[in-house]
Amino acid sequence: RTKAGRSSLRSAARPYTGLMDSSPIAGPLTIRPEAVRQSWFVRARSLFSAGGMLIAVVVKTWGGWELPVVPILLLLGIPLATNLPLWRRLKRGQLLSDATVAGVLAIDIVALTATLALSGGASNPFSSAYLLYVPIGALLLPPTWIWGVVSLAVAAYSILFWSPTFSEHAHHQS
Repeated sequence: RTKAGRSSLRSAARPYTGLMDSSPIAGPLTIRPEAVRQSWFVRARSLFSAGGMLIAVVVKTWGGWELPVVPILLLLGIPLATNLPLWRRLKRGQLLSDATVAGVLAIDIVALTATLALSGGASNPFSSAYLLYVPIGALLLPPTWIWGVVSLAVAAYSILFWSPTFSEHAHHQS
C-alpha cells in the first residue's frame, strides 16, 4: 500500500470529532448539519436560561415586584446544569439521540412551567416562550417526537390556566 492509501483508510475509519467530518465521498471536510443544529440548540438553552435568570434578578431588584427569586433561579439553572453533559457529548463528537433532545425539551418545558407558576402564571408575558419549543423541536426531531413536545407544551400552558395553585386565573374555571 501507499502512504496515501493508508491515510485515506484511517480517515474513513476515524470517529466523528466535531462539527466537521472527513468522508471519502464528500471530500476531506464536510460540515454535519445535525451537529451544527445540536450545538446551536445547546447554546440557545444556555442563553435562554441565563437571560431568564438575569430578568428575574433585575425585576426583583429594580422592578419592585415580589418574586421568589431563589426558586426561580434554581429552576432556570436546571437547563444550564443539563447542558454540561450535552456539551461533553458534542465535544467528543457524539450526536444527541432524538430521545435525548426530546427529554431535554421536556425538562425545559417543565422548568418553564414551574417558573411561570411562581411568577404570574399564564398572565406572565414570558408565557409565550412555549412557542419557542415548537420550531426548535421541528428543527431537531422527527415528526413523532415533535408531536410529543407540542402536546407537552400545550398541556403545561393549560395547567397555568386551570390549576388554582399556579394561576391567578383559577377563578375562570367553569
